[in-house]
Amino acid sequence: MLRYLFRKYKAWKRAKRESYKRFKSGTLLNAFHKTQTIFIHIPKTAGISIINAIYGNVSLSGHRSYYFNTVALEIPFRNTYFSYAFIRNPFERLYSSYLFLKNGGINKHDQKAYELYISKYDDFEDFILHGINKNIIYEIIHFVPQFDYLCDFRYNILVDYVGRFEKLDEDIKVLSKKLNMKINLDHLNFNVKKNYQLVYTEKMIEIVSNLYSKDLEIFNYKF
Repeated sequence: MLRYLFRKYKAWKRAKRESYKRFKSGTLLNAFHKTQTIFIHIPKTAGISIINAIYGNVSLSGHRSYYFNTVALEIPFRNTYFSYAFIRNPFERLYSSYLFLKNGGINKHDQKAYELYISKYDDFEDFILHGINKNIIYEIIHFVPQFDYLCDFRYNILVDYVGRFEKLDEDIKVLSKKLNMKINLDHLNFNVKKNYQLVYTEKMIEIVSNLYSKDLEIFNYKF
């Protein structure tokens, strides 16, 4: 609970600092404000493609939780914004995130995270067996559990709609109807070339299952 409260306090401070952006043209918060929608961009769930398709050419603001966005937008208790997110199987998402960081990521923060926490390990298996732990997954934004973006402290899902990366085409059609707009995903960045199940050993499955137990439980995922 203390860790949860500390993370929420840090998110609240950042959100307050950035709340002015809801009135700044060209920002994602401004797009949310204008459309009365909130997209929770969880890393490695086709988020950039979704943002480009729905909100156009806006400056990206990183991966922000539902809580962060409601504070930054200064939404009253009676929330009229439609909120949504896409999630992904935790095992596949972790492997995709590892490859993304290993290949350089997209900015200096990604590169720093790789150098600090991943580069010393020979491969994905070595990292899972000897590197990853409950502290590290909160040091690297791409490894943060998905429930942290979407749930309250009782693990209730707060957003109105949750689509799944595994059936992206189908769920984008559902989202199109909810938003009353046609959504065309022109470009998707898939960096998992092979079945993620082939890279996991039994011991790796055990470790990742423990680290992401809440994601597996709340979102009904299995290996």
